[in-house]
Amino acid sequence: MSETTPATLRKIPTIAELVKLAGNVSQSHEKDSLNELLNQPPHASWVKSHPMAKAKNDQGETIPAKYLPIDKVEFLLTYIFQNWRIEVLREQVMFNSISITVRLHVQNPITLEWTYNDGVGAMNVQTDAGKSAADLGAIKAAAVQMALPSAKSYAIKDAAEHFGAIFGRDLNRRDIIQFSGAHTKETPAPAPATAPAPKPLAPSAEYDVSYVAESPAKAVAQTPYPSGTTAKSNSDTLFSNL
Repeated sequence: MSETTPATLRKIPTIAELVKLAGNVSQSHEKDSLNELLNQPPHASWVKSHPMAKAKNDQGETIPAKYLPIDKVEFLLTYIFQNWRIEVLREQVMFNSISITVRLHVQNPITLEWTYNDGVGAMNVQTDAGKSAADLGAIKAAAVQMALPSAKSYAIKDAAEHFGAIFGRDLNRRDIIQFSGAHTKETPAPAPATAPAPKPLAPSAEYDVSYVAESPAKAVAQTPYPSGTTAKSNSDTLFSNL
């Protein structure tokens, strides 16, 4: 009786090995750096407590939900991507609210390709006290004027959150995974020098600023906290000069 020879299993290549085969290792490291930036938490001083929405903390207690204001989201979109635009896909009335769906287009600073995420937002229409929005006569004069831009802002923030935690995606989540790039364990080959590195800015009385200017995605300011405060994460260093 002949013996059965076990099948030989092929080794599954890692992501890094596949990238090496494609000959695009350097750009993969840059993409990792961009993703690492996008997945830093927002600076604590930018985070606000919502006056109405609620969430639960790690102890199961109900607390005000945290959020990142729209002006900070728009600043980060410009700071990281530089080129971005909003496309309003549709707006509609939903129960007593106005709902908007937008498409947030951004240009990847490394590949220069355009990509997008969709987002939704809604805002209730203000009425006279105790009245329903179904009663058109009870709707306040500027209700739509206030609700429509607010719904658009919520939609923009919803779309931006899909790009990474820096836009406030994980503020109200209790179980999150720390981002780790697929290529960060490998050291990329040094890029040929095309220009001398820029000189750091002269330190001010409060901050000592230096820049990593290897690529648009890496041009992130590295500054310590002012005296009397303590940096608690990478994002503390990232935002301390903004």
